[in-house]
Amino acid sequence: MLSAVNNRMRLQILDLIQSNQIINATQIATDMSLEYEEVKKHMLILMRAGIISINREDTHSFYEINSEKMFKLKAIVSELASPVYKHGQRVG
Repeated sequence: MLSAVNNRMRLQILDLIQSNQIINATQIATDMSLEYEEVKKHMLILMRAGIISINREDTHSFYEINSEKMFKLKAIVSELASPVYKHGQRVG
């Protein structure tokens, strides 16, 4: 899951999805001035990690953030960012 968000472009895509709540790949490509295929590649990585989900309506696909996975991801990052203590002493 961490490797999926260890990419500046994917973080920008997540930010765009979060600000729109739900969005399609064409709109992401337009808003970010990217090729559609490049966006789809990044979306596939985020979907495989479970960070975003897809909703299909007729011939359109819309993406939204999986809130439960995002909550877990934030908890992991927070834990990794916090100082580690061993025997009362800060390590690292």
